[in-house]
Amino acid sequence: MNQAALDLVPGESLPELTVDELRNVIRKARIEKLNQLHQIIPVPRNYPEFLDSIVRKGELILSRENRSFQLDLFNQEVYQRLAAFFSGDQSYIRHQLNPSKGILLFGQVGTGKTMLMRLMGMNPTNPFKVVDSIEIARQYTAQGEETISKYTALLPVTRREYYGHDYVGLCIDDIGIESTAKHYGQSKEVIEEILYLRYSRRLLKETHLITNLNSQQLRELYGIRLYDRMKEMFNLIEFPQDASSRR
Repeated sequence: MNQAALDLVPGESLPELTVDELRNVIRKARIEKLNQLHQIIPVPRNYPEFLDSIVRKGELILSRENRSFQLDLFNQEVYQRLAAFFSGDQSYIRHQLNPSKGILLFGQVGTGKTMLMRLMGMNPTNPFKVVDSIEIARQYTAQGEETISKYTALLPVTRREYYGHDYVGLCIDDIGIESTAKHYGQSKEVIEEILYLRYSRRLLKETHLITNLNSQQLRELYGIRLYDRMKEMFNLIEFPQDASSRR
């Protein structure tokens, strides 16, 4: 590298760098930044390390609310299956999930579905953000078609939370409770359109859903055509029926 670039004093102009020198500066800066991030958030290398990382993060998040995080008979299998899935290491679970699909997570109110998926979203292989369906509908009311465009593509993020990824997938929380949204009088079933478009663009493994409804209720609400798309898009996972609320 041009040594003069390292010996500047106030008032001096930057020396001209060659293309190769500039690329080297950028590469070194990126490596240094990623190394710093990995010291803060170590990259899990396999299923056990990823499961340990999400448990630790769950404990940290809930400790701020004076609540405890625990795996028990009602949530342990769901956590383990999803941790294996999102770590990319499914050799630890008996019933493997399809890696080319996303996750559709069913469960009663208060079972910890949203917390679970927020933790799973911070994975090193296929990270995603969790956004509430009502928030998406509210954004459509304010911004119109811009919202549809936003949520039918990968979402830009900062590097720190997502192990260096610039773009991540989407998990829509509480689907089925959103209402028809309006923008300047134009009504639209926003969540339905987003799902259809993500399906047509083959963003299957980058799309996940959370719902309090069961499969029959989803079929009745969205219709058989979209529900058939859902079965093609998602691995279906359900909390035990007797899982109690953690609120």
